[in-house]
Amino acid sequence: MASLIAICSLWQFHQTKTTISPLATKKTSRLITKVIYSYSPNPMYLSLWWVLLSWFLWLEKGLAILEPICFIMIINQFQIKQEERVLLPLFGKPYQQYCQRVRLLI
Repeated sequence: MASLIAICSLWQFHQTKTTISPLATKKTSRLITKVIYSYSPNPMYLSLWWVLLSWFLWLEKGLAILEPICFIMIINQFQIKQEERVLLPLFGKPYQQYCQRVRLLI
């Protein structure tokens, strides 16, 4: 599941010829809202979360649940919110409408 989500999201970035780097959000040239992005605004992060959740289930250790929980908290606070601050001025109303239409899954 995680691999499929990651591949689909990376393919969309390739198809639209925009940056995939989470560190280069200012280089974003297009708003992607189709295919996997019609379900989640952050499918790459969602795929990483699935990997961590799978790791927790495979380990069968109670404390391992902290990894996917901490990942969500950290990625939301330090990456997703930063991306949103950059994308809103870049894409304006279409981005606002997209955020209202597509719920954050992670």
